[in-house]
Amino acid sequence: MSGVWVFKNGVLRLIENPANEQSSTIRRKVLLHIPTNEVITSYEALERKLMSLGWERYYDDLDLLQFHKRSSVDLISLPKEFNRFKSMHMYDIVVKNRETFKVIDMAQLGPDQAMAKARGAWGVRKHPLALGILQGGVQKHPLAPEMKEALPFECMGV
Repeated sequence: MSGVWVFKNGVLRLIENPANEQSSTIRRKVLLHIPTNEVITSYEALERKLMSLGWERYYDDLDLLQFHKRSSVDLISLPKEFNRFKSMHMYDIVVKNRETFKVIDMAQLGPDQAMAKARGAWGVRKHPLALGILQGGVQKHPLAPEMKEALPFECMGV
């Protein structure tokens, strides 16, 4: 009998695989850019917002994304992969940019923000229009002329 004993609402029960049980009850946090009411869904979006606030990117450490503000001693260090971007990193950004960012539960997102978050989670390479251009070629896709300018350079080079 291995697992974790949990006491909740006056009931004691054994959870044999706590990782599976917790994933359904953990509230997901997201970083919200307050002025635009935009959920940050990628490091590219975050970097644009931070640069506009005077943060500069450091390229010294290859394992981290680091940002520094010349007017302060603050340093923001983030994991290289966005899927490792956790709430502790979000709160670090909020503490250093109190008026610009806040951390909220995904449950608090409005319908438009939830859709934007879902689109950001898919990424450009998995977006149906981007896939059509990547797989069918620029000439074969009906929206190619409009999409060519809208897609990032990395999509067009594949």
